[in-house]
Amino acid sequence: MDSHLATGAPRGSFRRFILVGAFNSLVFYLFWRGFIEAFSNLERGDTWAWVMGWIIGSFIAHFTHRHWTFDDRRHIAKTTMGTYLVYILGLLGSTVTYDFLLLLLDSLNLVFLITLSIWGFIDWWLLRKLVFLYSDEEE
Repeated sequence: MDSHLATGAPRGSFRRFILVGAFNSLVFYLFWRGFIEAFSNLERGDTWAWVMGWIIGSFIAHFTHRHWTFDDRRHIAKTTMGTYLVYILGLLGSTVTYDFLLLLLDSLNLVFLITLSIWGFIDWWLLRKLVFLYSDEEE
C-alpha cells in the first residue's frame, strides 16, 4: 500500500491523512450511527453517540495513522500518550462543535461531516507536529 501512495500522498501529508482517515471515518460513522440507535431513548443521545464513537474511533485511528500516515519510528508509548492527549482535546472540542451545530442544522449527517472535517484537520496538524514529530528525513 505504501509504495503506491508515496508519490501522490507522501507519509505525513494531509492527503495521506485523508486517505487513511476515510477508513477511520467510516468505522467512526458506523459506530456513531449504531450508538444513535442504542441511545435513542436517552436525553442528548445523539451527543453520547458522538462521544462513544469518537472514543472507539480514536483507538483505531491511533494505530492506522501510526502505521500508514506517519511512521513507527517513535516508541509506541510516546505516540500512544501523545495521541490520546490530542484525541481527548479533540473529543472535548468536537463535542462542543457537534452540540453547537445540532442547534443550527437539521441534518445529523451534515453535522457529523462538518464536525469531523474541522476536527480531523486539527488532529492531523497536532499529530504531525506534536506527537509523531513527523519529518521527511529518515533517521
